[in-house]
Amino acid sequence: MKFEYILLLLMPVLVTIGQLLLKSNAGRLVTGRGLLRFFRSLFSPGIILGGLSVACAPLLYIRALGTVSLSEAFAFNSLNYILVFISGHFLLKEEINIYQIIAVIFISAGFIFPFAVGVVFSA
Repeated sequence: MKFEYILLLLMPVLVTIGQLLLKSNAGRLVTGRGLLRFFRSLFSPGIILGGLSVACAPLLYIRALGTVSLSEAFAFNSLNYILVFISGHFLLKEEINIYQIIAVIFISAGFIFPFAVGVVFSA
């Protein structure tokens, strides 16, 4: 596997980790007690690590764009939704409904279909 595809796979993983960290630490933010206390609460380890994780993901994407076509690279963005959906349910115990499941199925098909078609027609 090309190095750029590994970067593209790491991108949604970093976004998912960041989203989980931000969600699990968002309740610790201090609001309604002044701006200084709010900004201090932003500097908790979970918020900082979550923010850094989400911020680093586009850097991997930009690096991969140097050699991977935009149409291929852009498809990897859909993995963000799939991984956040699954991890939110299993790790944060968030409830899901049938509409969300259907949406994730469509998103998954949208990710897989271009690669499957490319394999079939390149053979």
